[in-house]
Amino acid sequence: NLHSDLADGVALAVLLYQVLPPDLRPELPPTCPAPRDLAGQIVEWSCAAKLELLQVSAEDITLPRPRLLLLYTAALYASYPAMEAAEEATRAPPKPRHHNSQEREEHVLRMWMTSLGLDLHLTNLFDDCASGLPLLKVMDWLQPGVVDWS
Repeated sequence: NLHSDLADGVALAVLLYQVLPPDLRPELPPTCPAPRDLAGQIVEWSCAAKLELLQVSAEDITLPRPRLLLLYTAALYASYPAMEAAEEATRAPPKPRHHNSQEREEHVLRMWMTSLGLDLHLTNLFDDCASGLPLLKVMDWLQPGVVDWS
């Protein structure tokens, strides 16, 4: 759905304004121009900012081409991360999220099962799958009709 948000160029114009350093920031127009005109301005601003990782045309923005727009956005962030570097002394060491590989694998499987859109609310894989119903739902999602629900 990102491509539909980026297709009119407004979100890309705001993104360029937010991400580029102050000396390279474009002046946003007071009123929103036609999508094709705004796309042309975005291309000009990208060239002025020397965004060389990827060049796009106004047509690429307005058609839209979802993968190309996503790649353009990634190239913009790669060129201008717009974040200040953290000082080593103030940076806290990362805390391990999982104590062992078994917990990590259980977490990944649980997150995958939840992401399937099967209305599964899993907090503990072993307890929540004890009835077998979540596993049957996943099996039926993977191969529709394999579970006889009657």
